[in-house]
Amino acid sequence: MTAQLRAQAAPLWEALVHHPFVVQLFTGQLPPEKFKFYLLQDYNYLVGLIRALALVMAKSEFGLLREVLGVVQGLAITELRNYADLLGALGLKVEDAVRTPPSAVNAAYVDFMLATAALGTPHEGLLAVLPCFWSYQDIAEAHRENLARNPNPLYVRWAESYLSEGYRTVVAQLRAAIDASPLDFRAAWPIFARACHYERWFWDMAYHLLETWPGCG
Repeated sequence: MTAQLRAQAAPLWEALVHHPFVVQLFTGQLPPEKFKFYLLQDYNYLVGLIRALALVMAKSEFGLLREVLGVVQGLAITELRNYADLLGALGLKVEDAVRTPPSAVNAAYVDFMLATAALGTPHEGLLAVLPCFWSYQDIAEAHRENLARNPNPLYVRWAESYLSEGYRTVVAQLRAAIDASPLDFRAAWPIFARACHYERWFWDMAYHLLETWPGCG
């Protein structure tokens, strides 16, 4: 089913893969202040993502719980540590990210994930986070050649984690869990599509340094 969802979302998916923020990041042309804004916001997003997955685990049978636990461990140990190092390279600390208020888009995205994980089935909770994991893999693959020529080592360091075998394994595990679930396409599509839209809005937010919704101040 995940392949069908991805095909249905093709126009939006292409917009994610070729978003100006993404293109400029992988070519090394992204202004540093935009990357800094993104990192501070994304650190908070990752904390919300871990909380959503914790809700999924609390409602899962043991087999699914064990798989999701592996994902959470990877986020908590590897990705958050990597982000701490990236923040340090910019002269920031984790405490700076924790103290940064989430933007309107960021807060809404996290609320959507938490609500879906809390009120839906475990597999619906996974579906709400799948576009984030999956699109980052596709973005990295699509811009692999640009990354090889990227003159900014900080951007390269950020991007390389999404090309790793471990990351591809996580995406494959999430897809397999959803494909094996009793969810049907009609129930799954609204959740998947909403998550894809939030991914697009998150890139827009970072590119335009938006702390509020567009037109709201």
